[in-house]
Amino acid sequence: MYAPDGIVNINAIGVDQPAAETFETLRAMHQRAESIRYEVLEVIPTESGYVQRHRLHVVVPQRGDTGPQHLVIPACLVVTLKDGLVARVDEYLDSSQIAPLFQR
Repeated sequence: MYAPDGIVNINAIGVDQPAAETFETLRAMHQRAESIRYEVLEVIPTESGYVQRHRLHVVVPQRGDTGPQHLVIPACLVVTLKDGLVARVDEYLDSSQIAPLFQR
């Protein structure tokens, strides 16, 4: 659960966003993908929250005469908790690897 003033920063975007705006980005991703799955590799507790490494598995639908694309995108989250709620998330991924999802 996010704190009411929770913030997310995705390195590919480069700005702090309210968590609600980030949910819109996630919704857009799910609308463009055939499927999305998170494979959590590890979660490391820290004094202020945790660090999570994961792989984002995305199937991009067929476009034109090319078949579906299967993307595997490594990512890292640095999560800060406050009063048991997510106060901040810094997400790091290679934006070029997710670009096919947003191409027309």
